[in-house]
Formats: sequence, C-alpha cells, structure tokens
Amino acid sequence: MKRTTRSARSGYTLTELALAAVILTVTLGSLALFSGTSAGALGEGTSQAELDAQLRRTMSRLGDELLPSGLAVVTLAADDSAVTYRRSAGPLAGHNTWEAPRRFAFRYEHGEIDDGLDNNGNGLVDEGVVEWTIDVGLPSERTVILCHGVRELDARETDDDTDEDGDGLVDERGFAVRRDGNVLRIGLTLERLDPEGHALTRGLETAVQPRN
Repeated sequence: MKRTTRSARSGYTLTELALAAVILTVTLGSLALFSGTSAGALGEGTSQAELDAQLRRTMSRLGDELLPSGLAVVTLAADDSAVTYRRSAGPLAGHNTWEAPRRFAFRYEHGEIDDGLDNNGNGLVDEGVVEWTIDVGLPSERTVILCHGVRELDARETDDDTDEDGDGLVDERGFAVRRDGNVLRIGLTLERLDPEGHALTRGLETAVQPRN
C-alpha cells in the first residue's frame, strides 16, 4: 500500500480558503456592528448628558430669579405656562420695595405653530422655548430666550383634557409653574434628537419658596 503525506510546504485547498474567507467576513462584520452600536450608544449618552446639563442650568436660573421675590408679587398665567414676578429691591422706610416686573413664559419656537406638525423642520413637533422678559410693560422691556427645545406638554401628559400625572394641572406645558401653599413648583421638560435621530426627553421639577 502506498501512503501519501502532504508536505508542510503544500498549499491550502479551495475549500479551506473559502472557509477562511467566510470566517473573516463574519468576524469583520461583527466588529463593524459592535463599533456602530458602541458609537450610537456613546452618541445617545452624550446627548442625554448635554440635555441634563441644560435642564439643570435652566432650573437653577429660574430658582435664582424667583427666590428673592414674594408670593404677593407673583402672578401665574391661567394655564400655568407663564409667571410674572418682582424681585426685592430692599427695604425703604421700613417697607420692602420691588424691582420692575419680570416674566418667564412658554412660547412656541420660531417657525412652529400649534398644529401637531414639524413646521420648522428640526425633527421636533410643536416645541417651544422659555422666554425671559425683564422690565415688563416699560419702555426698557427686553426679552431673551432662556432655553430651546421645550416640549409642548409635560412628558407625563397627553393632549386629552385630563390630568394624567395627578398634579392638579390638565395638559400642562413643558414649562409650567404652579403654586402649592407657600412654594412655587416649577416643571420643565426638554427634548432633542440624538445623532441617530432618536428623540430624547428629560424632565425635572423643583420647588422654590420666595423669601420676601
């Protein structure tokens, strides 16, 4: 019987080469999928962190502004989407004095209207801003935008004329201020798109007790 052995220098068979190519393709595909998933997760995490930071900065500014006010000089809009207030200017002849009125209010983003459509083409529907106006009603009145990407409704609410979150407000805006005893409760919900085009929504509520 004649026995044939393959030399160590002999080449690979066609079947072995094909199998190696399949394994390499699957491996590279898995690595690409893992890389894409990791990049997507990183992008979403970064977007969430940025949204959280914006939310905290805005709420801090709202609290800092309302703290030196007083409940006697605070006026809330009928739908709780705006608050007009005055800051203490210090005592005079034994009585507290007040600065000119200021106001925080929800307004629709430029190019948006209340119609359930994305009118300005940024991927968000009926989103708004928080406007901050100082010297309300005076010739020196001026308004700036405190933050963009305010959701039309609180994240826990839907437009159905009911109070889903049980806070006493019906279909409240993504920015809403209500009075609860001696404190003002401020709710703010922001939204944005992550790099993959997915909608992110973050909300925060805080309580401020005006000290004057």
